Amino acid sequence: MRQALGRMKRGVFLSEAGSEFFTVFAGQRFKAGARVVNFGKEAVSDAQVSVQLVNSGGGGRKVLEGRLTLEPGESKAVEQDGLNRGAAETDVAVTLSVRGVVIDGLRHELGLWEPKAKPEYIEARDGGFWLGGKPWKAHGVNYMPSSGIGLANGRYFEQWLGRGAYDPAVIERDVRRVKATGLNAVSVFIYHDSLNAQHLLDLLRRCEALGCG
Repeated sequence: MRQALGRMKRGVFLSEAGSEFFTVFAGQRFKAGARVVNFGKEAVSDAQVSVQLVNSGGGGRKVLEGRLTLEPGESKAVEQDGLNRGAAETDVAVTLSVRGVVIDGLRHELGLWEPKAKPEYIEARDGGFWLGGKPWKAHGVNYMPSSGIGLANGRYFEQWLGRGAYDPAVIERDVRRVKATGLNAVSVFIYHDSLNAQHLLDLLRRCEALGCG
């Protein structure tokens, strides 16, 4: 408790961090970095941000290390462009340190989407839908994140597939619940402004993995 209160009094935190996208195409270049804020009353001259791409074996490849000086009330960002996800790399890990002591951190999945060599498509024939040679019926739900009800920001509520609003942890939990209820499809809407965020690709990858088209 004392340590937590000390960090709150210092007031230096990650306000956002990680990679530009949550799922990337094979060979796609992207950015990664962090934004650090100082809500404290004293300047901080020795803050350090470290960003790693973590592989499935637990090892990591450091892609960014930056030092920051922050005045009270100041916010600064550091980022690295032109990154590429290795085949075995599955996560992005960010740490914030002051005088060599880690005071904040964030880690999130970095998915990879590659087209299948022989993709299966839903077919319409004989008065119905077919998938994999068997009759298929859509049993789905019009989906929005379960966290939306708690959002005061109307734009984030409406454009939940855009930057700043999409939370992959919430989406994964929700899609698993959809699957657990026996449904096999979700219907979503997306604004054109949200397309460049590439979160639709992350949602589709998660749905595909769980069999929710």
